[in-house]
Order: sequence, then structure tokens, then C-alpha cells
Amino acid sequence: MTTSERRSQLISSITSVLAIIAVLSAFSFIIAQAYVRWSLNQNFTFLGGNVLEALLIAGFGTLAYLRGRN
Repeated sequence: MTTSERRSQLISSITSVLAIIAVLSAFSFIIAQAYVRWSLNQNFTFLGGNVLEALLIAGFGTLAYLRGRN
């Protein structure tokens, strides 16, 4: 295995880990937000707009791309 192949594999692995972290953090934000909304019974968001949806789409899109390449 050449240095270039190793470097490419390392970058792919790091990107996969970061995408998984992004998806897990988005799900944790969703769960925490749902708990706060349920307990306070208010219209509450941690992140305004469609930030959570964009984070989930970016995370799943990155994972799908990386899995398709392998």
C-alpha cells in the first residue's frame, strides 16, 4: 500500500467518524429539544430555522457518499 493510498484511507476514516458524530449530535439535539418542549410545554428550539435538518442531511449525505466509494 502506497503512502497516497494510506493517506486517502485515513482521510476517509476521519471523515466517516466526523459524519457519524454530526448525526449523533443532531439526534441528541432533537431529543434534548423534545424533552424541553415536553417539560416546559413551549415553542422552543436550540438552533433556529432548519439547522438540525441541514445537519442530518449533511451527515447522512456524507456517510452515503463515503460508503458508496468503498
